[in-house]
Amino acid sequence: MQMNEYKPLIVAFCCNWCSYAGADLAGNNRLNYPADVKIIRVPCSCRVNPMFILRAFQRGADGVIICGCHPGDCHYTSGNYYTRRRMALLFSMLDYLGIERERTRVEWVSAAEGAKFAAKIKRETLTEKASELLKNGTVDRVLGWKSGELDYDVTPAVFSDCGELEEQFVWNGFCGANFSKYLIKETAKTESKVLVFLKPCDTYSFNQLLTEHRFDREKVYAVGIPCGGMLDINKIKESAEGISTVSDNGETVEVETLYDGTLSFERNALLLERCACCKSKKHAAYDELLGEEGEVLDSNRFDEVEKLEKMTPDERFSFWQGELSRCIRCNACRDVCPACTCEKCVFDNPESGVQNKAAVNSFEEKMFHIIRAFHVAGRCTDCGECSRVCPQHIPLHLLNRKFIKDIDEFYGEYQAGAEAGSRAPIVNYTTGDIEPSEAAGRGDRNA
Repeated sequence: MQMNEYKPLIVAFCCNWCSYAGADLAGNNRLNYPADVKIIRVPCSCRVNPMFILRAFQRGADGVIICGCHPGDCHYTSGNYYTRRRMALLFSMLDYLGIERERTRVEWVSAAEGAKFAAKIKRETLTEKASELLKNGTVDRVLGWKSGELDYDVTPAVFSDCGELEEQFVWNGFCGANFSKYLIKETAKTESKVLVFLKPCDTYSFNQLLTEHRFDREKVYAVGIPCGGMLDINKIKESAEGISTVSDNGETVEVETLYDGTLSFERNALLLERCACCKSKKHAAYDELLGEEGEVLDSNRFDEVEKLEKMTPDERFSFWQGELSRCIRCNACRDVCPACTCEKCVFDNPESGVQNKAAVNSFEEKMFHIIRAFHVAGRCTDCGECSRVCPQHIPLHLLNRKFIKDIDEFYGEYQAGAEAGSRAPIVNYTTGDIEPSEAAGRGDRNA
């Protein structure tokens, strides 16, 4: 006789203003939390009478959780502070009476923390917004994403009718493409407006292109969308063979394989490098914002640059020779880069000396990436698209990030694209600027 799997019954009292909204967000985003969790909405966490908890246990609940706003963020100013005191006393007493302390819990959950309950905005929200703007004539085309044969095979696409949107539009953890550069060509094709969905990091490139007058702002309707970080399919492939489907559950990623069944991974371990050290969850530009606005983050994005700086010259030379020698000169990095927008590129000139693939051990082999990185210095927003699309997996962002780090140290902190119209450090100066010999760690300014 087969025994039924034990499933505990959990009663969750959720504050209407924060935690219930978080649970609702989780549901809307189709993030899974156990069906055995019974949610009861209350006006405020302080409305949870101790009698409610005792009655829940009386009627068979295995556990009770109270979810309220973070202390200091209560809709009623101080309700959650009262909750904290009441529940501290009640839980202590229940423990004293022999009710295991693991069966009671208080969690502070904001409206934006859907992933904590089970966090990202759902596909339906984006398609509904796009359809609305197409139908009312605000825009005549939409920049979005569509999938290929596999879940992770996601590419940029242009949609012009609602039927296409409903059938082909996707929004998942593999929608890493930065649409800013696409606006140059798409806005030139219409007298109306183009709808573009922008993740926080995308908006910096958006502003930088505006600064350089590369597209008409009046032809763009920018919708800001929150982002919990995009997944790196190469990291998944390192641990899984024969991938058939990939399911992003908010905190974990479930990978169905042909050979090893279902594999589960922590989502944070599979993020794109740029997302693992994200510089900002706050949008630098938009016409309309969907979801909650984030904050500028204290990023550790220069850690890898500093590791290279600590190497000996021979070690650094060997590292870059090994990485850049894999380049096949496909130009994917140049083509995707929002800062590479020249109508005539120097690398297409047969007289440039760097047009084609060179011998692995030649300096010419390194020139292409050195020149390209310098061309975008001070304008690179650190979007990481160059590394994301590189078929040889060369960490090209480390070249750009070295320039960003040095600009911050030499001329003061500067984030390209943080503000439209800002003057890049590379086209500016002061009379007290650091001398090149100093910058390279040699010589003395006063010598």
